[in-house]
Amino acid sequence: MGSSDEVRWLDLAEPRTSPYATNATVDGLITSLDRQRVVLHFAGGPLDRNAMASSMGDVAEAYGGAGAHSLFVLQSGGLRETLTRNLPHVLREAVFEIVLKRVLLCVLGKAAERSVPGARGRSRSGNLPVPSPHRVAVELNSMEKDGVEPYASLTPPTGMSRLTDAESQWLARTLSQDQQLRSLGRSASATDSELLMSLTRAETPGATEGRHSSRTGLEVATGLLVRKVVNAARAVIERFRTGTHHGLYPTAVEEILREFCLTHLGAALWSGMKNEAATAFRSDEGSPAGVGRYFLDRFIEAVAVPERKDVTVVGHGSGTPLMNAFLAAFDARRGSADSPLPADFRIRNVVALAPMCTFPELASTLRRRNTAFEHFRLFALTDEAEKADHLVPVAYPRSLLYFVSGVLERDANGMSAAVPLSGMARWYDSGQVVGGPEAEEVRAVADAEPSAFVRSPGAECGARSHAQFRADPALLANLQLMISG
Repeated sequence: MGSSDEVRWLDLAEPRTSPYATNATVDGLITSLDRQRVVLHFAGGPLDRNAMASSMGDVAEAYGGAGAHSLFVLQSGGLRETLTRNLPHVLREAVFEIVLKRVLLCVLGKAAERSVPGARGRSRSGNLPVPSPHRVAVELNSMEKDGVEPYASLTPPTGMSRLTDAESQWLARTLSQDQQLRSLGRSASATDSELLMSLTRAETPGATEGRHSSRTGLEVATGLLVRKVVNAARAVIERFRTGTHHGLYPTAVEEILREFCLTHLGAALWSGMKNEAATAFRSDEGSPAGVGRYFLDRFIEAVAVPERKDVTVVGHGSGTPLMNAFLAAFDARRGSADSPLPADFRIRNVVALAPMCTFPELASTLRRRNTAFEHFRLFALTDEAEKADHLVPVAYPRSLLYFVSGVLERDANGMSAAVPLSGMARWYDSGQVVGGPEAEEVRAVADAEPSAFVRSPGAECGARSHAQFRADPALLANLQLMISG
């Protein structure tokens, strides 16, 4: 790699000793972008700087080959690293497996007798036709033995109904007599199980005091555990009803993690990253500009030159919220009365690589076309490739985007909810209606401009995993063509 293609980066979260040191760093980076073509590449930076420089080397070389100088704008957080470090420990706990089996039994019972081989009959009192525990164990054992996803071929019946109060009460009564759950309730306060420790944290002070009176404490802990199992099952059923499920087994895993509030697995980190991205380029009234705002102002000054810089902006994965925030701030600054930019200045290309953002967030960016930028392209893995890019081999057989969508995202009210992500190809399938009006808005753009929405692997991109987006020859050639064309 030549010196002109070196990996330059600005980490917006990296602590600095003073504002002056920050400004000096930004000034040096802006000065180094001295070619007519410039690429800003937004990414969620890994914790290891050497690994980051190595992983971005092919991309920087491709940008240089297109005659551009590039700058990688990072928001450190190590989301994937955090998840891959912590998730296996939880998902492979014997405690988690016990809870998972009960959630699966509840959901399978609701999925209707004809859909579940071996289901028992039901009565008028809310009994569900649950399969035998042995059948569920066989399915889970096949996953451990052969790596086969449990119930991968199960299709929920059309018109699946909600879990009724009578069914919930029957499940609660049945589960409260489950000896394995009662055993877990007994050990909730003396365990290193992440799942059971989360149960203990959820108890009220009164319940905690009562727990030490033996039987009363056992009933309280078991009752909490049973309630969470039923709540997780209800959430899985509702996702089957609304079409936001990720398959029975992955959805059950996701909803157990949600119900037991295992936020250390990434929810707090992801929410923090998104909040930081949303404010990264703002300058609040009466307060000094942060490094992001200073960078935006200096970048605008650098491109507002008579020869006009030709700018491409790329957002990859968890860096996409940061890209969206930059484009919003750029658009607002471009339209301000004191902007140094010519009125008709536009960023030429915006490229989203497996964007880890919601449909409302992407729709907001697409509305800036013709004011902030001219051309847009999105690259996403096919759903088959997305499912095969396992975040945790065997234990969670889906990709990072699936996990963020199913566990870490929040709804418009800030509550935990399964939220479709715009970087997942499944939401662009013909006839798809999930995601609300903003998803329809984005899908309308995709339908009108099919060449702007690329699925991989294919002729224009051969990546079969999210990591391969950084080195796929077809994609890099595509990016070079966009930048130099």
